[in-house]
Amino acid sequence: MADPREPSAAGESGGAAAAIPQIPGAPHVPGPGGAAAPGAGVLRTRVYQFSLAVPFASPGRADYACHLLTERTQLRWPVRRELYVHGRMLILRLTAEDHDLLNTAVAFFLEQVSLVRWTLKHFLHPLFA
Repeated sequence: MADPREPSAAGESGGAAAAIPQIPGAPHVPGPGGAAAPGAGVLRTRVYQFSLAVPFASPGRADYACHLLTERTQLRWPVRRELYVHGRMLILRLTAEDHDLLNTAVAFFLEQVSLVRWTLKHFLHPLFA
């Protein structure tokens, strides 16, 4: 049986090369010898993700922190934010296709989480949390 990664006798590429999706209207980029370069016309998107679990003293404080961060921190389209509470843990997940935008969003959220934790510790009476 022939190796599916090797060109067939008819000169067509088979196997893995045939499985690469072609984008309609993508420019044809010639490779060596005038043949299409491997992966020509294929758009590759890499997704970067950052997850953080922040412990709080009580589920009430975690819920209040989630509320404060949801109301006060709106991100623009390129960075997707998921923020929820599980028990006394505040879970944050940031996703972006651009590494630099994700780094900026992570720095921003770490600063905001730190500020919220400090505020809850110093200004929220224990009976209210």
